Amino acid sequence: MRASDYTIWVDLNETRWAAYNALTGGLATFERTRWVETLRSGRVEEIPPDKASDLAAGGYVVEDQVDELDVLKYRRDASRFSNNQLALTIMPTTRCNFSCYYCYQDRSQTIDMSEDTKRRLIEFIRPKLAEVRRLVVVWFGGEPLLAAETIARLSEVLIGDCRDRAVEYSSHVVTNGYNLTPSMVTALKGVGVNRIQVTLDGPAEVHDKRRPLRGGEPTFETIVANLSEARRAFKITLRITVDRKNFNDALRLRGILQSQGLLEDCYVHLGATQHHTPACSALADDCFGWAELNDRMLQLLEQGTELPVSPEHLYPRPHMGCCSATNSQAVVVYPDGRLFKCFETVGLPGEATGSLYESRPNLKHTLKWMALDVFQVPTCRRCKVLPLCLGGCPRRWLQEGRPVCMGWKANLQRWILYYARRLAGTQA
Repeated sequence: MRASDYTIWVDLNETRWAAYNALTGGLATFERTRWVETLRSGRVEEIPPDKASDLAAGGYVVEDQVDELDVLKYRRDASRFSNNQLALTIMPTTRCNFSCYYCYQDRSQTIDMSEDTKRRLIEFIRPKLAEVRRLVVVWFGGEPLLAAETIARLSEVLIGDCRDRAVEYSSHVVTNGYNLTPSMVTALKGVGVNRIQVTLDGPAEVHDKRRPLRGGEPTFETIVANLSEARRAFKITLRITVDRKNFNDALRLRGILQSQGLLEDCYVHLGATQHHTPACSALADDCFGWAELNDRMLQLLEQGTELPVSPEHLYPRPHMGCCSATNSQAVVVYPDGRLFKCFETVGLPGEATGSLYESRPNLKHTLKWMALDVFQVPTCRRCKVLPLCLGGCPRRWLQEGRPVCMGWKANLQRWILYYARRLAGTQA
């Protein structure tokens, strides 16, 4: 056995160490005994026999012949090239009833999926179902619920095709939530939708400025009322999109969500506005870097402030797969039939990797995504937090010519210390 390359040790107090393993996500505290000190130095000769199995389970020690980089490569490639699942993001329309100031999509034209494109989409999917065990469909937009009839018609066909081929079917909707009325909930439930993602950007006075209707009318109260009902039918993810303008106000969502029963019933996570998209580049001064956002959240947690996001959801977990942009079995379908690899590139000239109207893919635009390999980047190969990011966002990598580090690299030791103290039941 040998010590793992991905264990990070943090001084917890005068009698204990905290140790986090980025490959497994394991976290433990250890007394400052002699054998622990030797393990910290990379030697395993003095490990007591009764501790060896627990240390191996946590990833702190590995077999001599195991190359942990190979473990990561296998994990990444198993996800990237697996035929178990076909993941489709379908945009039935580019229309949207909102006017979000940070929206990165081109709103100069609106496109609805034609009957011919729907037919070609079904023909595109059917032969692929013979090769997979599961079909996952994400309905995206624009605002997909403005094309609810298209969702219903395509869903009925896809559910039938999956049933005939013994393929598991799962369906999610990314919606602004404004049209998620009780009748819409019933309709979506009837065509296999089982998960909804909705965005709230703060209390009413904040959210309504950032995410109003196209005519400027407020949306917050309608969305919250809809979610209070929808949570009984779906698994709901609540995204809170934050930047320097609304971060402090967004924290006040906790009480509102709790009063509506949404804090307990929904998975809540923080997202950040991104200045690297064409439409958002003008917002760069407002945007957080990932390290800064991580630091702001960590400061509040260290002070005992309760966030809308559960601390358990912020835990640094190892990356167990790949982005859909670099997944061989994932594609985004634009309403006009063009195919893309990344949400942020939909509709952009020169970014399509193919079309439902063409028999051959655009290999140049496909391979630029699939050729990205973090294991060929020397600094990443040597990085202790590589298991947490596997190179980060592929879109950012292509834009900047190198992998862009996630926030964990800047403050992981503080996160470890925070969670270790929670584990030990002590305070800073």
